[in-house]
Formats: sequence, structure tokens, C-alpha cells
Amino acid sequence: MKLRHLFILALGAAAACLTSCKKDNGPAAVTDMEEAAGKYIITDKTSPLQSVELTRSGEYIITRNKAESKGSEDNTDDLWLFGKFTVKDGLYTLNGFGELLIESLGNGKFNLNIDSNEPWDRVVVSATAASSVVKTELDRRLCRHWNFEKTHFNLKVNNIQYVDFELPGCNFSQWIEKTQDQDGSNGLDEKVEGLVFTENGSLVILYDNSKINVGSWQWSNNADGTLSCNWDTQYSSTFKDYRFNGNMTVGFTESQNGNADKCTIVRSYTSTYRKGLLGFIEKVTEVAVTLTYYMVAAE
Repeated sequence: MKLRHLFILALGAAAACLTSCKKDNGPAAVTDMEEAAGKYIITDKTSPLQSVELTRSGEYIITRNKAESKGSEDNTDDLWLFGKFTVKDGLYTLNGFGELLIESLGNGKFNLNIDSNEPWDRVVVSATAASSVVKTELDRRLCRHWNFEKTHFNLKVNNIQYVDFELPGCNFSQWIEKTQDQDGSNGLDEKVEGLVFTENGSLVILYDNSKINVGSWQWSNNADGTLSCNWDTQYSSTFKDYRFNGNMTVGFTESQNGNADKCTIVRSYTSTYRKGLLGFIEKVTEVAVTLTYYMVAAE
């Protein structure tokens, strides 16, 4: 069995948990980046969008209604939009999408005035705000945009070392080049540019072809930095990036100014495969994979 095929089989064995959220009441006029940070879940069933999420670092995540998405159930390429935003005099400009005005109605309810580049007309929709999951200093450190510096690959088969090397960034096509292994499935050839953990429990994976994938994160054990990530199957029954699915351990390195501007994420798991031979003898193959992602905070 070729190395990359073993690796991909092991990737397919992981799963994790989803998270939930809510937000405090805001002022009547939501006028700046800090005030607007949060996830606005649209309650109008006829809305072309499901939600709008804004981060304190000035980035937005928009989830389209599935009826508005051109993709099939298992092709979510156009389901999400991601980019940067700016705000002036209460008007939010979402780069590449359009403009947004947020009006607070009190009690966690809002009107979203959306004027976009989409084919539908300008809309005003009602929304509720999800609560922030940020409770501790560990949460605050994690919730930001991280870029990949390098990835360490380690793979053992039946406790025998097969792979142990580092490559720049998070480019799994370099895995294929280094191992000369062409087996496997689609998806792992894409270069991953970065990860964004949001204050409302969203995880965004950014690829170099402008494609994104959105899942969720929560702590399995924040005492030891164990993070659980998952993909919501309401969007896709098959497309899940297993490189960032399941339990991962997170650690931070502080710079001289006290900022946690470096992050290490370790994804480690073991999968066992059994195959009967001649109906009597059983062959057991155990594949142990450890991926260590070294990341730096985006400016």
C-alpha cells in the first residue's frame, strides 16, 4: 500500500463536535468594528443569506442560503464568502460583496440592511445575534487569523517509521512530490494558506485558489489546549477537510512584546485496518499520523 494512500485512509477516520452561540444587546446604532463583531443569524426564511459574521480583526464570513448557492450538496465552493471589511459612519463596506448597515432593535435582535453585488436586489432582513464563545485568555489568543509557516509530517505503519520531514507552508502536493506517491483522493493537492478562528466558534480554512471551507471549533479540554473541530453536515455530506477535523492540541509562543503571535497545532490520530486472508488469517495494518502545523499571526 502506497504512503499517501495509507495517509488518506487514516485521514478519513476522524470526526468531532459542533458549537453554538448568542450575543449581548447592542446600542441602537452599531457604528464601529468592535461593536459589530459577532455572528448575525438571519431569521427571514426568504433571505438569500443564512448569516453574516464579522470579526474584531476586520474580516467577514457570509453564508449563503443553499437555494442561492450554485453548488450541489457536495460542492460548497460558492456557499461561503470571506474577505475584509471597513466601517465609516456606521456603514460597513465588505470588500468584494457590498455594503451593510446594522440596526439594533434591542434584546439581541437586529435589522441588516444589505446592498450587495449579488444578482438579487437590496434587502432588509431581521437577525438575531449569536453569543461569543470567548471566555478566557486562551480563547482570545486563539481567535484570530493564522498563516502557515511550515508543516511537519510524521507517519508510522505498524510502528515502523515511514515519513518524518518538514515542508514550508501547508502544501500537500509537496507531500506527493517528496514521497513520489500518486495514489489518493482529490482535495489534498490544494495548498492551504491559513486558518481563522472566530469569536463565535467558526473555523475558516483558506486555500490558495480563493476557495474557503467553514466549520466550527470548541474546546474539548481548554486546560491542556485540546481543540475539537468539525464540519457541519447540513452544508455537505462528503466534503470535509480531514487535515483539520477532530481533536487538535494548540500551543502559543509569546513574542518579546507579550503578544501570542505564534501558534503550534498538532493533529495526531491512529487508524486500524483489518483484512482477512483466505478466510482464516487476518492482516492488521495500523497507521499513526501526526501533523504539526507551525503558524504565525496575520498582520
